[in-house]
Amino acid sequence: MPLLNKDGKPYKLFSEPNPLVKDQVVLPKKQLEFHNFKWKSVLFDLEEFNNISVEDIKEINAEIEEQFEEIIPKTKIEEVKIENKEIPKVEIEEKIVVEQHFEERIELTSELNDNDIPKDQIVLIHCHPAINSNENVLYGKKHMFEGFIVDSSDIEICIYTKQQNLTLKSIIFPSKYKNGQKLEMLRWWKIKNIKQQDDEYLIYAEITNEQRSF
Repeated sequence: MPLLNKDGKPYKLFSEPNPLVKDQVVLPKKQLEFHNFKWKSVLFDLEEFNNISVEDIKEINAEIEEQFEEIIPKTKIEEVKIENKEIPKVEIEEKIVVEQHFEERIELTSELNDNDIPKDQIVLIHCHPAINSNENVLYGKKHMFEGFIVDSSDIEICIYTKQQNLTLKSIIFPSKYKNGQKLEMLRWWKIKNIKQQDDEYLIYAEITNEQRSF
């Protein structure tokens, strides 16, 4: 399954030249002047090192130690004693907050009425209906219906509609608003639950990698 952006387009990772580099100007090397790039090489005569005796090395080390003592005088470091004090025990109440799924917290109520839904918020939704809900799902003829997105996240969506004969495991794709405006999030969803009250329906769907061409 390809990685997709929230607008439904494939996610690209360094698949094309960086547009910021397109208009950059390359500096002419002949006009550049470098500073502190011509270091003098330091050569050592290995024969002189081979002729140094152990006593000479000890004298050199003694001189170095004397120089360091003048710069950094020796100071006594006092040991800090730490008293062992009992740390009072603090009881922490563990609270686990579990976010409810849409189908657990979104219900068909009088507040969710077709007359109260703004007309500019009605969405055109493509649907590839599932004929059966067995393991080998068969799909019927594709069609489109209107709905209102009650809530959505990166993994699930809840849609209010009056469209009948919607079935579980159907693939839906909210494409755009009815007035032609672009939808913020373009993704494919699979219906996992349907709640009905009279002629109103709440469609609960989850993200799916089954993509269709509508």
